[in-house]
Amino acid sequence: LVGPSGLLGIANAETGIMGKRYGKTKPGVSFMSVALDSKGEIYVTDARGHILRTDMSLSEMQEEKSEADGALFDLGFLQSGAAIAVGEFGTVLHRTNTGGVWERQPLDWRKLLPVLIEKQGDVAPNLYRLCIPKNSENAMMVGEFGVVLEWESGQWHAQTVGENVGNMFGCYLRSDGAQFVYGQLGQIFERKDKKQIWQKIVLPGNADIYDMTEVDDHLVAVGDGGIIFTSADGKTWHSQKIQVDGY
Repeated sequence: LVGPSGLLGIANAETGIMGKRYGKTKPGVSFMSVALDSKGEIYVTDARGHILRTDMSLSEMQEEKSEADGALFDLGFLQSGAAIAVGEFGTVLHRTNTGGVWERQPLDWRKLLPVLIEKQGDVAPNLYRLCIPKNSENAMMVGEFGVVLEWESGQWHAQTVGENVGNMFGCYLRSDGAQFVYGQLGQIFERKDKKQIWQKIVLPGNADIYDMTEVDDHLVAVGDGGIIFTSADGKTWHSQKIQVDGY
């Protein structure tokens, strides 16, 4: 787990959570995401565009060379060992499986998102989440203005999930091939596989949805104000609320 003031922790079923704060050495740092590579090394991103690496001991952090200008919200590893990081202002970084510098991957937003550019003018949407299926060379990222992009055969392809779509905060790629993207106002878009069109699901209460996973064959989504939604089939959702302060 990661968080503000340089918080980094590892949860273990036997020993609980082992954590460390790196704020003393990097004042004001806030970690945004965390991922493991195939060797078990830990990579984290922060709100200043840094990518740092450590191991399970959390004893020392090494900064990777990157070309980010703002916050990096997520990163992940493809089956080959190559890596992708996404963040503010349309930033996409790529690192080969041999390591080295995280280099900026230029995207032609006019070509990828012509309708959005026509409506909004020149934009570089914030990219909030990256999803990579297990043992795959494909990926999906989502962001502002309902942006959904898929990485296939070395290229990004834009997906149209619907009209008047708000910000998409996350994605979930299920092992059976089903895909979900979700975000503002309780909106979830689903398709069973890549051959089908996206179907819109609006959860009751219009709470922004920030994360989704699967527990015991049930989908679980969480959002604003401590709201939790569960579904056995992805179509019918049930909600419950817990008392929390803030998001």
